[in-house]
Amino acid sequence: MYLTKDELKTVATKEVIDLITQGDEQIVTEIIAESIDLMASYLYKYYNTEAIFAKEGNERSKILLKYLKDIVIHEIYIRRSKTLNQVAKLRYDEAMLWLEKDSQRRNRSCPTQAPQKTPMATAPPIRPPLL
Repeated sequence: MYLTKDELKTVATKEVIDLITQGDEQIVTEIIAESIDLMASYLYKYYNTEAIFAKEGNERSKILLKYLKDIVIHEIYIRRSKTLNQVAKLRYDEAMLWLEKDSQRRNRSCPTQAPQKTPMATAPPIRPPLL
């Protein structure tokens, strides 16, 4: 899995996440999956999102991981809490702006793999005319 609940500790404490989700691991897993789909919907035009989000551990992009965590924690707050954490909202807005820019190719900082290049057809060698 690209992101696990335990890795969300950099954006919220486990206790806060458990309190908001009432300890339901399935909610967190579903929010992570939905958030990955959201990011993929912005990035699929230029990147192989299946390959990107299949990575684990140190193979993952730190920038994508950071923004995914921001989106996930925001979604956790808005699904289970009447009050919105302003820091989570700010980080969510930043992540969505970054995705918007990348989807319009105005953000060149996406550290994911570049689009696959199509192989150029090899033309037959040019031969000089016979005299």
